[in-house]
Amino acid sequence: MKSNETPLELIDRFPDHASQISQLLKNNKDFREIVDDYRFCLNKLARLTVDPDDVNPFIHHYENAVRDLEEEIMEYFVSE
Repeated sequence: MKSNETPLELIDRFPDHASQISQLLKNNKDFREIVDDYRFCLNKLARLTVDPDDVNPFIHHYENAVRDLEEEIMEYFVSE
């Protein structure tokens, strides 16, 4: 992701932190990497959950990863 891009899924999830997200994406490489991982997991989940009748064992893995990454992202808001 380019440092000047603000992913909509991140703004949708953390709307009260939109300006912080924008600044962190511009100035913090570690934050950008976490956001890249977060977006990757969200995209994987979206693809795995297209068919509700298809139970994929990786769904739980990606749901947990998204939750963990959201916690990491929120830590940046507390420290700012």
